[in-house]
Amino acid sequence: MTKEQHAKANETAQSSRDAFFFLHSIPMHLIEAREFKEAVADTRKAPHFKACNRATLRTTRLDMSTTSALSAAALTLQQTKKYGFIATGDGYAAKSKDSLHNFILITSQGPILRALKKLGKDDGKKAEDIKKDFEEWLTTEDAGVLLNTWLGITDTPSPNTKAWKLLMGVYPHQIWIGCMAHEVSLLMKDLVNKIPVIKQLDTQGKHLHAFVMNHDALRTSFVAHVQATFKRLAESAPAGQQGAKLKTKYTALMNAVLYKPAATRMMALFRMLYRIFVLKVVLVGDDIADK
Repeated sequence: MTKEQHAKANETAQSSRDAFFFLHSIPMHLIEAREFKEAVADTRKAPHFKACNRATLRTTRLDMSTTSALSAAALTLQQTKKYGFIATGDGYAAKSKDSLHNFILITSQGPILRALKKLGKDDGKKAEDIKKDFEEWLTTEDAGVLLNTWLGITDTPSPNTKAWKLLMGVYPHQIWIGCMAHEVSLLMKDLVNKIPVIKQLDTQGKHLHAFVMNHDALRTSFVAHVQATFKRLAESAPAGQQGAKLKTKYTALMNAVLYKPAATRMMALFRMLYRIFVLKVVLVGDDIADK
């Protein structure tokens, strides 16, 4: 392939990518996401790779993925049973606008989704309904897993607090408590909404970030600095399983700073402040971001 042919092939490939992102309204910054880059790199290693079509993805491939996930979950539960589990769950709205309630076991190796329930219009609003939903899930778990599930955590509205007592009546070896992350999230929401200077900082941070993310040179510098910062953190992590967990958390936090919607107001405020620090580096060369 000549130099000109090589350049033309590269331009064609880039144009195809551009069209995919533009035509399907996919945010362009996701082209820099780690998962997308890994998918491209893995595809290059398989010259005869042929992607699944929609029918295969939602049938055969989905069944294979489900089987693999269930096997991995069973192994994790067996390996971590001696450390105990935490039961938790929360409601959310799916893209289909259905109301769903997930049920999760938190292990020493991370969370595992164990069940998902579609809620009706009035489902899950009373303490008795919440208790029934958790009980229906927990009774499906292996006896050893259930016996080693010592703690339960939910958000803190009054029906949930009443449901804790009902669940502890059914499972006397468990303690059910409120989620502090939820409480901190509510606190941060109040701080942002009720203290003018913080609300102004939140608004300015969003505007400044939007400006930089829409200007290639600034965005590239910003992303590079964030990635370099978290790379240094990952390199300083200790060896072994503890270090591997820290690296995973650093990667998740980096992606949250760069791309993903904030799960809580606390993360939103952290991300906004961090962006401002990094943007100062990009714009004026200040070294404040590392501090």
